[in-house]
Amino acid sequence: QWVNFNFSIVPDEVKKLLFGFYILQTLVISGDRDYNPSKITKQDLAEILKLDSNLYELSKRKPTKKFEISEILNFIWNNREIKIDPLKERFNLEIMAFAGGRNRSGLNRSANEFDYSLNPYAYVGLQGNLKIIDAKEARDKKEEILKQRATILNKIESIASKDLEIQNLQEQLEFMQLKENLYKVRVGEGVESRATRISNLEAILKAKQNQNKAKIDLEAMKLELLDFVKIETRDKLREMLK
Repeated sequence: QWVNFNFSIVPDEVKKLLFGFYILQTLVISGDRDYNPSKITKQDLAEILKLDSNLYELSKRKPTKKFEISEILNFIWNNREIKIDPLKERFNLEIMAFAGGRNRSGLNRSANEFDYSLNPYAYVGLQGNLKIIDAKEARDKKEEILKQRATILNKIESIASKDLEIQNLQEQLEFMQLKENLYKVRVGEGVESRATRISNLEAILKAKQNQNKAKIDLEAMKLELLDFVKIETRDKLREMLK
């Protein structure tokens, strides 16, 4: 037989505590699935003794991964799918004039060596070279190339920044887990209010959500960057972005 229970009669502070326990049960914090949110263990007490050193080590931690931005940029630039080739420099206009004549025997002679009225083979003419691409077109093409390179660089920087954001969120989660362990003991001993612990648990949940969202954004950024290179080089780029 079912017993009806009216949850609305439970005090608000108890509701928050139950909600906090639910958060801990649904989160995997620092990879520890054996964490007991409702029981103080010897491990909890041992961790409190190491709290100061743990916090210090966490604050001094360096990023576990560093993107080689210049290396990635050069790889993409050399293997990009859509290439914009630079134009050659503008040629100067060249005009060359010439004149001459040919006598009946076929020998070349200058104009003052014979009478043109007797020579039907005299000639005169102009020859010119004009480049069809002007300086403005060359400048526009150069700006287009620089713009494409800047776009790729900006996307690489965004990926590196998002990766650091994920690492920072992980450090925040570990930091808040250390505080959670402390609050659990203090609440159990009656020297800390449950509200403080609940606030920290809510912050853990928010940081976890932000981290998951950042991971999704990072994968989308990587896929977008892969489209810039030729298909046969994408596996190599994917490896560089890990």
